[in-house]
Amino acid sequence: MKSLLVAVGLLVGATSAWAAGYTRTLSDEFELAGYKAKAFYNFQTNSPEVLPTSGDLRYRDGNVWGLHNFGSGTRSGTATIPVKEGEILVLQHYSRSVVSTINRGTLNETQTAASDKYEIYDITSTADDITFSIARYGGIVAALVMEKDASAATATYTINYKFEGTTVKTVSEEVAVGTVITIESSIWVDDVKYIKDDATESFTVAAGGNTQDINVRKAETYSYTLKSSLGATLKSGTGVEGESVTLGYPRYQLSGNTLYEAGKTGNEYRRVLALTEDNVSATITYTAIENVNAVFYIEGEDLAGMTLSTANNIPVRASNAEAGVATEIVPITTLPAGIYKLHAGIFTSKSSYGENTVNFGVGTETFAAGFTSVNLCETASEEYILGSETAITFNGETSWDGAQLDYIWIEKLSSTVTATFTKISKYNNATTFSSKYALDFTSTTAKAYVAKSIAGGKVTLQQVTGTVAANTGLVLKLEGTDDLTEEIPVVAEGTAYEDNLLVAVSADTQVEEGYVLSIQGPELVFAPIGTAKPTVEAGHAYLKAVGGGEAKALTIDFGTATGISSVKSENKANGQFFNLAGQRVAQPTKGLYIVNGNKVIIK
Repeated sequence: MKSLLVAVGLLVGATSAWAAGYTRTLSDEFELAGYKAKAFYNFQTNSPEVLPTSGDLRYRDGNVWGLHNFGSGTRSGTATIPVKEGEILVLQHYSRSVVSTINRGTLNETQTAASDKYEIYDITSTADDITFSIARYGGIVAALVMEKDASAATATYTINYKFEGTTVKTVSEEVAVGTVITIESSIWVDDVKYIKDDATESFTVAAGGNTQDINVRKAETYSYTLKSSLGATLKSGTGVEGESVTLGYPRYQLSGNTLYEAGKTGNEYRRVLALTEDNVSATITYTAIENVNAVFYIEGEDLAGMTLSTANNIPVRASNAEAGVATEIVPITTLPAGIYKLHAGIFTSKSSYGENTVNFGVGTETFAAGFTSVNLCETASEEYILGSETAITFNGETSWDGAQLDYIWIEKLSSTVTATFTKISKYNNATTFSSKYALDFTSTTAKAYVAKSIAGGKVTLQQVTGTVAANTGLVLKLEGTDDLTEEIPVVAEGTAYEDNLLVAVSADTQVEEGYVLSIQGPELVFAPIGTAKPTVEAGHAYLKAVGGGEAKALTIDFGTATGISSVKSENKANGQFFNLAGQRVAQPTKGLYIVNGNKVIIK
């Protein structure tokens, strides 16, 4: 049925839906051309009996709200309302939400659009009950069943939509005399859109002839572009005049080593462009993320070997409105030696996670990304120190198949750590030091020492001229320089000194016994802790007490260098050369190398 609403009945008591004693009533004066009222149901007073006989909907007598959904999501309930095929059901609903569907009819969109207070359904099956599906917080105040009025005069109207004199579509229907018919502003015929090119907006059906010829034109083809504020074109294409296109855009963009992030449009990484003219464009604003040295970014769906996924809520919530999924190992990128952290955007609609993960390969190691929220979840790995070129992969064969890779970006952390020194008159600059990374002192200006023994009021140090393992306590000193800082290179692995008496401190620690580096007059010493119990800051070290410790400060013997088993001039033609990271070097230059298991210097 396509007839239009002629008159709408009166409303009384239009107060807040949440106020006690809420009493909006559907008037029995409601009019619809060609129909007359058959039965009226007031859901607020429950007269006659219309309480739900089954389902999750509830009637709340305390606030007389009528048939109501107090839960989350859409809920259903069945009420006793007899209807026949061909009748009309008019529903008055709360202003907060509307009735979604009924099981015995279809929404008459034309008539419903003519009123902001009612939903009007064409009944399609005869029965004694109706099931209502109502959105969250929605409810029904009253219902009116209407039947055709046999005494009402009817007439047939015809609309001919004409393009360049040729009829491309005809609409014809018998309706009640007096029905107002609205002319469609556009029509589709065989995938071609036509737009009304006529001043006629509507007409009233009269007795006798009712033929309208409406001129139309073909809709234009308009182009569109979605741009990034960084200058790149994100999406472009063409569409039909008067329609809209919904375009996803990536959450991140990488320019050089700077990672930029875009905000959401509402809750989505999508922008809707209305094609009201040619060359429609919009720009997505990206803002630089501070203090991030990014070296890689890619959308999951753009990885070779991944399958495009738009399941569940991905088009609404995911970056670029898409994600990728795979059940095999998919290469992502290869990283040179350095320190890295991986960041992955995982998309899932699962509401509970347990042991579910998405796995990434970092060489022979695995980064298992877990989930902390429904929909999009960004998770970061631990820091990875890569001593050589390393492959990064998406390990789809061991990943939970209910999740998709939305995107991945990788940041490179600094390949050095900073040592800060205290000015000492005799020894220039000195400090204790420790790092969570393995370090390389092969070519540093600073000299590094481990503590070998304590005896006779003296601590004997031994110089390290190669690498040291992570979390090794050290004494560093600079001679003949006024610089108070130096950058120490990080390596994947270093030499461990099991007999080192210096204890590395990874977090600020109050030390109970031992010695701390101190200055007494012009001398650099290790002073006993005693009752002071000082706090040694993270990234430094203190000296363990041996045999109960000495009562007085310990002088320092800087000893001899260690870390090079054999130092000699070596002809480049002899043996195989490896650098301190274990990589073979075909053409060694000047420096320190490992040859036949010995450390040698090429001059």
